[in-house]
Amino acid sequence: MSCFLRCYLVGAAYNTRGLQHVWLAFAMEPGRIALYPDAAERDEVFARYLKLYNTHFFWTPLLVGLFLSLEEKIAQGLAPAEMLDNVKTTTAFTLSAIGDTFFSASIMGLWGLSAACLAASGRYGLLLGTAAGLFLAVQIFKAVTFHKGYREGFAVLRRLKRWDLV
Repeated sequence: MSCFLRCYLVGAAYNTRGLQHVWLAFAMEPGRIALYPDAAERDEVFARYLKLYNTHFFWTPLLVGLFLSLEEKIAQGLAPAEMLDNVKTTTAFTLSAIGDTFFSASIMGLWGLSAACLAASGRYGLLLGTAAGLFLAVQIFKAVTFHKGYREGFAVLRRLKRWDLV
C-alpha cells in the first residue's frame, strides 16, 4: 500500500537528468525494504531505479506494481537483475505514448470541452457531479492497475494489449 500511495508523488522531483526517476525510487522503497533486508543489497537495488524513467502519471501505479512483481522474482533468483532495465525502458516509454494520446489528448480534452459547455450553460451541479465521478474513476483505475500489475506481472501487459488503446 505504501508503494501505491507514493505513486501519487512521481512527478514531484521531475528533472532533466532522469525525469521521474527520483520518485520512482521513492515509490519502490517500501518494496525494496521488504524484499532485501540486507542494507548493502538494498543500496545495489536502489541504483536500478535511479536511471532514466518517464511515463504518463496514470500508468505509474501499474508500472510500480509490475516492477515490484519483477523485483520479487529477481530477489528469489528467478529472473536476472538486468531484466528490470529492459522492462522498465520498454514499458515506461510505450505506456507514456499511449497515456499522452489516450488520456491526455482524448479523455482529458473531451472532459475540458464538456466542462466548459456545462459551465457555460450554468449546469454547475452536473459539472461538479461529473468531475467527482471522473476523479473517482481515475483513482479506481490507478488502484486496480497497481493491483493487477503486482499480482499478474507480465500477464498484465497482454491484457493491456487487448484493450487496444492506440
